[in-house]
Amino acid sequence: MKLTRIITLALALMAFTIGQAQSDYLKKANLEYENGGYDEAAVKYKVAYKKEKEIETKAEILYKTGECYKFVHKYGEADAYFSKAITAKYHKQDPIVFYSYGESLLEQGKYDEAIVQFNKYKENGGDVSKAAKAVSEAESAALNIEESESRYEVELMAALCSPYYDYSPVIGSKKGDELVISSSRPASYGGESDPITGEDFADLFVAKRDKKGKWDLPKVLNNTVNTASHEGAASFTKKKDVMYFTRCEVSDNDRFGCDIYWAKKQGKNYAAPTLVPIRAEGDDSTTVGHPFISDDSKFMLFASNMPGGFGGKDLYYITYDKRADAWGQPVNLGDEINTDENEMFPYIREDGALYFSSNGHTGYGGLDIFKADSNGEMSWSGVTNLQYPINSSSDDFSLIFEKEEDKGYFTSNRPGGKGMDDIYSFKMPPLEFVLNAVVYNASTGEPIPGAKVVISGTDNSSYDLQADGNGGVKLENGELIAETTYTADISMEGFIATGDKFSTIGLERSTTFAKEYFLEPV
Repeated sequence: MKLTRIITLALALMAFTIGQAQSDYLKKANLEYENGGYDEAAVKYKVAYKKEKEIETKAEILYKTGECYKFVHKYGEADAYFSKAITAKYHKQDPIVFYSYGESLLEQGKYDEAIVQFNKYKENGGDVSKAAKAVSEAESAALNIEESESRYEVELMAALCSPYYDYSPVIGSKKGDELVISSSRPASYGGESDPITGEDFADLFVAKRDKKGKWDLPKVLNNTVNTASHEGAASFTKKKDVMYFTRCEVSDNDRFGCDIYWAKKQGKNYAAPTLVPIRAEGDDSTTVGHPFISDDSKFMLFASNMPGGFGGKDLYYITYDKRADAWGQPVNLGDEINTDENEMFPYIREDGALYFSSNGHTGYGGLDIFKADSNGEMSWSGVTNLQYPINSSSDDFSLIFEKEEDKGYFTSNRPGGKGMDDIYSFKMPPLEFVLNAVVYNASTGEPIPGAKVVISGTDNSSYDLQADGNGGVKLENGELIAETTYTADISMEGFIATGDKFSTIGLERSTTFAKEYFLEPV
């Protein structure tokens, strides 16, 4: 009897120990998930799934594994786990699995498939208004990409990209021949693995452009700026002598939030960085980052999830007080700019317009880049989407312009790149206007070779043209310019002269003016 009791007690203790161990696996995975360590959480969830016996808990683990992969933009893996979670009936516990599946499909540009999942979310008891908004945005995104009127041309900057995360380019020299980027490539000081992405921690790199316009390979900045923790998303003062950047401290896989630092340039290197005290000391749940410093260094914009915002990460600004030699309290940019989702990566152009990235305003999927017009000092409204090809169904963010030019750089994880995030250039090609005219005999319908055509513009330009053997005349190669009205005087000996007028005023597309001029014989 005593032996039986001992065996029974030993078995019970063993069962308790196994159950406790299994519970610990899941606890650790959930803790990593809650802290944003999605890559590490996915690994732990896979272990917890094998140890778990409860069917409902296994289904939840499948869903959370899919969420982890979605957050680190591994959409193929995310889709596979969402599908497994649905097969395991997780939607009976929470229909959110359909919505998350739809979000993953949306970011891949699979709009029709995403709409199917959003509707399933609604049909299984999900929030009706949330589902309707998601369906509407997916339909709108598909239509807007097809009908985009953006004239921007976009190109992958292959020389600056790697198979890893390369993002947030910023001009780092007065001549505009240096780009400072953030990257998790192996040459970084951040040799530890980031539990969020599974890549090395990011550091700041610099790439230089030669006189022929060719960029060299990015080189890591000195170790006064870069550490074993995260550094990235930089901004420079107007003189390019001070750099502001984000640093997220990590120690033994513990995360302590993110802060903004500044470092003065010293030759080719930087002095030791100084903290900009924005978040409260000891507040490890708040992140502050993505700084943009104004040309007069009076204002700094940044993104933060600090309490009191509209949800997710909001955009804020602080004002520098020269007398006190200190930054003031954060001011939220308001609900014209911020939404209940995420707004990040602010940038102010010379004309005062604000550019930022958001997944809360209506876009094509993931983060899109938006523009807001200036209403005066630190006030903006009229948020508009920059459209395709700058925006895509993937994440598009961190846009900057080259000084006083309609070209610049941004980051995207769209298909066709070299790595996880890649850097792209964009430019606005000049408008091209062409006059293509033929002069005819009004009586016979035959062309009139040698006819004289004089084109005069309101910009005081004038062109004397003579019709070729087929009665044709042509103006191209930049001879016709934007925002100009032109008159045409057509004449030929033995014919009654005629005239015409055409204009490029208000045209936002390259246009060919195809004209036919008929002269009546005398």
